[in-house]
Amino acid sequence: MRLVNTRTLELEIFATPEEARYAILSHTWGEGEVTFADVQQPQRETRGWDKIRRSSQIALNSGYPYLWIDTCCIDKTSSAELSEAINSMFQWYEKAGVCIAFLEDFITTDEPSNPDFAHCRWFIRGWTLQELIAPSELLFYSRDWRLIGTRTSLKTIIAKVSGIPEEMLAANTHSQRERLEECSVAEKMSWAANRTTTRPEDLAYCLLGLFDINMPLLYGEGQMKAFKRLQEEIIRSTDDDSIYAWSYTKEKSAKQHFWGLLADEPSAFARRHGDALAIKQARYLTRRSNRDAIASTRGITVELALTPLPEDKSGTIFVALLDCDMQQDGSSNALTPGIILQKTSWHNDAEFVRICPDHLLLLLMNRIVEAGDNNRGAFASLLKHVRLSEARPQQVFVPHKLSPPRTPRGILFHPEVAFSRLPLDLGTGVTVNVLSQPSDWLFYDEMRIDRNTARALASYVLTFDKSSDPISVTEPNILGSLELEIDLSHGMNRWHVCLVTGLEPLPANPFGTPSLYTVPWYAFVDKEEVSAGRLGDVLIKENRRKKKLLSGRLLKAHFELEARHSRLYYKVGLKVVPFGENSVDEDGA
Repeated sequence: MRLVNTRTLELEIFATPEEARYAILSHTWGEGEVTFADVQQPQRETRGWDKIRRSSQIALNSGYPYLWIDTCCIDKTSSAELSEAINSMFQWYEKAGVCIAFLEDFITTDEPSNPDFAHCRWFIRGWTLQELIAPSELLFYSRDWRLIGTRTSLKTIIAKVSGIPEEMLAANTHSQRERLEECSVAEKMSWAANRTTTRPEDLAYCLLGLFDINMPLLYGEGQMKAFKRLQEEIIRSTDDDSIYAWSYTKEKSAKQHFWGLLADEPSAFARRHGDALAIKQARYLTRRSNRDAIASTRGITVELALTPLPEDKSGTIFVALLDCDMQQDGSSNALTPGIILQKTSWHNDAEFVRICPDHLLLLLMNRIVEAGDNNRGAFASLLKHVRLSEARPQQVFVPHKLSPPRTPRGILFHPEVAFSRLPLDLGTGVTVNVLSQPSDWLFYDEMRIDRNTARALASYVLTFDKSSDPISVTEPNILGSLELEIDLSHGMNRWHVCLVTGLEPLPANPFGTPSLYTVPWYAFVDKEEVSAGRLGDVLIKENRRKKKLLSGRLLKAHFELEARHSRLYYKVGLKVVPFGENSVDEDGA
């Protein structure tokens, strides 16, 4: 690192901060700042040189032969040096003997209690956040370089201005790093919520030291990508769920339906509950404690405690309880934050997206007691005071950005039967024959052997290529039917039945977000009804016959997924169970 000699004002190089006794300057940049190139030239009468001379004199009078200043001690034409400096900056402030904070817009006649102190530009800049926290001693100087006070003497005012707890600002035998480790990710993010930087990426880079992480600097990637990379690095180094406890304003939330688990900017962590509640690390063990999350370029894989939202007929809306506490400053009473997730896939119970990020729910004993800043809106009666069932830990994947929905390629049918607790002599005699092959169904020329009958079996496929886009289904429709002959006793007992299949949309969820998949359905229909075209009843879910009585046994069907030639299909399968078996109908919902 380079340091300014406080006597000669010349730069000297040191391998590590420990090699020199130095002070450090914290300030906001203005016109005429002295750069690394300028310091090699003769001194001039500029505001920048005056700042260097004044701060060097204060450091020298305090017994420090060296001073670090960000404007001239970094060669910003070298991207490698700039990256090293930014990744090391918190450490440099932490190891400095004293930090001199120069408030250029605070005049001498003002008292610290004057509102002008709270409105100093120094308190809203991104880089000065770590400069406020990291040093062991911080001295504030006014525009004419008169001492205003110390961080400790001004802690009450600074806490109100910055949102940082007074304990972080008070003199203490513990290092600032140890204090930071006691704060949650969301709490530290909230301190940066109202700060700004000149370069958009710096809004993320200025927080590296606060979270004790390092990452490459990619100027040009934009503020959003830089901030998400920061959060991904935080996730790799901590199991703190509070990083997901953010919320947007109602206006921003309304811009799109689906969101990821990571916020776009620090302002999402602003304390929105009347500034009365802060998010703290959980004090007690849960079943999810110390479970690792995996951050990738596609999204986040994490274990969350999920519970379905009552009154959601779609079955896709869940509340994820976060492993952190929301509590009032100085209070021991804690609430549990929760976020709203929507299931994205028919066949995968582990894929979700976040919805309605303007709602950061607060729960007490599984009852929602607060639904966010916008709880006066349409969802107030739905969410407020709702009691949830016990949440269960589940591994989920939430993408950063939802890909366009995709459905299986079509429907497969194999003319075979699965058995449930049937005697072998009854099960082995069951065969299924397809009596008719409607034009919608294609013979699948891949012969397989039925293990029960040792006979060759064909398959039938109904592709969606000739039908409407399954994603755009707005009402139940019929895709096709197959006339089947079920033989239970080697030709002695035969039944004819038509298996009708189709797709239908999910019921609307309470938040009005679009469904991300459609649901396959089936029904058993008599041949006469199919021949006569009387299939209107099966379009009504309640009218579908999902069982067929066959000589003391029940014939059912179910859906699952099967891969064929690298594509997934809905596979509809038949199953025979004893009459009266208490089982749940499997209709793919």
